[in-house]
Amino acid sequence: MLARRGRFLLLIVGDGIREGVEGMTEFLQQHAGFHFTLAFVEIALFKTHGGYIAQPRVLARTRNIDRGIVTVEEGRIVIGPPSAGQSPDGSRGKPTTITQELYFEKLEKEFPGVSQRLSAFLDDLAMYNVRSDFGSESLILRWSPDNGRDWNLGTISKHGLLWTELLGQKANSSGLLELHKQFLEKLSKLVPGAYVKETPKESAWYVTLNGKQSITADAILATEAGRKGWVRAITEFQAAVMNGSPDE
Repeated sequence: MLARRGRFLLLIVGDGIREGVEGMTEFLQQHAGFHFTLAFVEIALFKTHGGYIAQPRVLARTRNIDRGIVTVEEGRIVIGPPSAGQSPDGSRGKPTTITQELYFEKLEKEFPGVSQRLSAFLDDLAMYNVRSDFGSESLILRWSPDNGRDWNLGTISKHGLLWTELLGQKANSSGLLELHKQFLEKLSKLVPGAYVKETPKESAWYVTLNGKQSITADAILATEAGRKGWVRAITEFQAAVMNGSPDE
């Protein structure tokens, strides 16, 4: 699939690669039809008595370089300058990885337009030290407080389903299961008709809209109030975790 779409990872590796990097980037801008992820790697060589030591240094993070827009004007193909348009996730001029793009593409098939709303939500969470851990099949909202315990605040599948079981397990093992229940209750109030599905295993409770499956991220992010409410529920959960007790 990636090969058919012309997507691949391009690594430029060498010594002294800093010189001329801008020139290479400008050259790549001329090829608007290519859609690849680019990374620069410099390898420093050190001679020892037994041979050589190679030390790789990544000079530029892997990202998509905006190469321009191809348009058809009066029957002519025109390659314009780099676009100020949107990335697949709805962001403007924001570096993305191929994995991130694949995830958003799959999500868009289920819920057209959700990527832009989800991207805005992730930007809000970034201010509260919540990382967006992308895979091609799912997105994990990951938080690592100062005490070093890593929390999965929710996993959003490529089908848009919100899974919170791992959060429940972590809260249960930390003696904070009530925090998980409170968090789910707050999420359920963001979507009309949603409620907390109680299962025999309390740490596995989840929010549902129809009683058959987990609620979707699209249902929560459908309104600005839903997005802000989700962010607020997460920040209140974070504060309660740091405090070590459920909200009063």
